[in-house]
Amino acid sequence: MNAKENKDCTCRHEINRLLARIKSLEEQQKIAEVFGVNRFMLSDSDIRFYTGLPDYKTFVALFKFLKPQSGFQLNYYNGYTNVTKHPSYVVSRVRPHNLVEIDELFLTMNRLRLGLLEKDLADQFNTDQTEVSTIFSTWIDRMHDCLGQLSFLTDRDTVKKFLSTCFKLEHEDVYLIIDCTELFIEKSSQVIQQSATWSEYKGHNTGKALTCLSPIMLPAFVSEVYPGSMSDEEILSESGILAFTQRGDRWLAGKR
Repeated sequence: MNAKENKDCTCRHEINRLLARIKSLEEQQKIAEVFGVNRFMLSDSDIRFYTGLPDYKTFVALFKFLKPQSGFQLNYYNGYTNVTKHPSYVVSRVRPHNLVEIDELFLTMNRLRLGLLEKDLADQFNTDQTEVSTIFSTWIDRMHDCLGQLSFLTDRDTVKKFLSTCFKLEHEDVYLIIDCTELFIEKSSQVIQQSATWSEYKGHNTGKALTCLSPIMLPAFVSEVYPGSMSDEEILSESGILAFTQRGDRWLAGKR
């Protein structure tokens, strides 16, 4: 190989290297322009801000846990087919094509974490409001199906082992900290439902749920959402949490 051929070969190699570099930069630019989880994959603080999860690795682990196994697919919802609006009558549809599945979960976590409106999310993710509603309803249903089957109750020996000093002094036998949380809801057009969801405590129509933490600050139990007019005692009885009691347990509860 003469000097000219050697120079040509070197130039071609350099040109190919630069072309590959340009392609890589273009792909990175596309990722930066698209509002999705890959845009923030290198920033733990951004992942925490948008999803409440500690980092990208945790988000991916959640996605893999929720994603249907090979051969199955999510059933995307598009409203209800009768006036009772019962979930068993939903109309299934194929997956929207504007977003990949991992970004659909990212959108859902965005709304849960930040309380964003559908129009805002539609503009950020470059889709339309109807698709945002469909995606959110579908993934919330999927999260309920998968996460609702998990038990977060910690065994009593573990609780005692990691109990903080302030609890060990006077509350070593406390197993759960319980409280009812109320969420504001829209006023129903039906008088009976208005009455059932009216909360005297909040002065508003609400849904009420029982939440439980262990003394080591781990979530332990969340009940179904009940009408705001129900008392805390009624919800405690109907929620199913009493099935986990053992003789000698002490639970802490706030007073109203």
